[in-house]
Amino acid sequence: QLYRAVLLAPAERRVALDRPDVLISGIRLAAFNGLHLLIRMRAEHADLPVIVTGHVSDFTTDAARFGARFVQTPIDSEVLLQHVDELLGGQPPLDPKSDRC
Repeated sequence: QLYRAVLLAPAERRVALDRPDVLISGIRLAAFNGLHLLIRMRAEHADLPVIVTGHVSDFTTDAARFGARFVQTPIDSEVLLQHVDELLGGQPPLDPKSDRC
């Protein structure tokens, strides 16, 4: 399932409630920065795979320092799916009722 959150607190709640297998976030977000979300996620969900997207000029080593992968926009779906596949590495879904089962 895909969710869109425009504020940091709802995004954090959604991750806590739904336990996604992977979090994909843009760097430039309306009300907050995607790196802020990444840093806050690390405090509660250290092992959650994260992909941060943005324009090549948005690239920062901070994403990798906090354990995220960077995918530049416009997003090449094959590249994105390759990163997701590598990050999940055959792990079972966190939600046993997931469509990935």
